[in-house]
Amino acid sequence: RVSLLQSSEPMLEALVWASVNELPGYEFDASQPPVESQPSDWESIDGRTNQPLPKFMQHIETRWDHQDPGTLGAHSEPYTYAWQRFKPRDRYDEPFADACRLVFLADARAFGPVAYHAAVAPAQVPFFAPNIDLTVQFCRPSGHSGWLFGAARAVAAAQGTIATRIEFWSEQREPLAVASSTLMCRPNPFAR
Repeated sequence: RVSLLQSSEPMLEALVWASVNELPGYEFDASQPPVESQPSDWESIDGRTNQPLPKFMQHIETRWDHQDPGTLGAHSEPYTYAWQRFKPRDRYDEPFADACRLVFLADARAFGPVAYHAAVAPAQVPFFAPNIDLTVQFCRPSGHSGWLFGAARAVAAAQGTIATRIEFWSEQREPLAVASSTLMCRPNPFAR
């Protein structure tokens, strides 16, 4: 059990289960990334916007498949695809520290497909949706891959909650993790 406190206030509770050694069992891969790409195929979002990135995202280089939602207000499919790597250090030798890269991205990317589906300017998003429940199932260690490919999809939204799913692959197209989360809608007090 892991507890994270900030100024003596609880911020995060996590239950971690891990196998120390490889366990015998089935091995197969029925997953496929939804698009064929490499990080060099896509444009970096660094410098593409005139608004600064949130501080926590300034240490992540993101290259994404920019869907053009067209006119603001024209809904699009609730998904996003992106290659991401941390900077200045893109991987860690210690397996638990390295796994945290995927946990962080699973949390940070969960709302993206929802905002994209709404097709509004960032300052006009009527709701924020913080993550209230996140589960990450790891398929294999990710330490060999600096770039991580994530396919995020908002599966359903109703009654103030949103269900999301994100799958991650390595640069070698190996499945790394599958994450699911529940987001809770909260009015955006800054919406214009």
